[in-house]
Amino acid sequence: MNIINEQVSELEELTTTLIQRIEQVDYEEFVTFSERREQLVHQLEMSQGDLTSEDKQRLRKIIESDEVILSTMNALKQQASEWLLNQGAVKEQKNAYDSGYTVESMFIDHKK
Repeated sequence: MNIINEQVSELEELTTTLIQRIEQVDYEEFVTFSERREQLVHQLEMSQGDLTSEDKQRLRKIIESDEVILSTMNALKQQASEWLLNQGAVKEQKNAYDSGYTVESMFIDHKK
């Protein structure tokens, strides 16, 4: 088995494993997956002329499965964005109650 074939096989295994567990994968695993995949793709790009038609076909199948991965990553991104917006709203509400009142100040209520 040559190096390119090993790299394509690792890329296939990495992608297949992720897709099988896609519902349980958290963002840290996506980061690890993306970093390793980037390394493998870079190595394959360096030796692109040596790819066989079989390797190219295997890579096309990997690319076809990208849609599932990307949609899940986008869903996680959307959840994180909503969480950040919610945290900003909570902080604003909290700040409204935690105004800069000093201990020495007085509040006078005039009854009408």
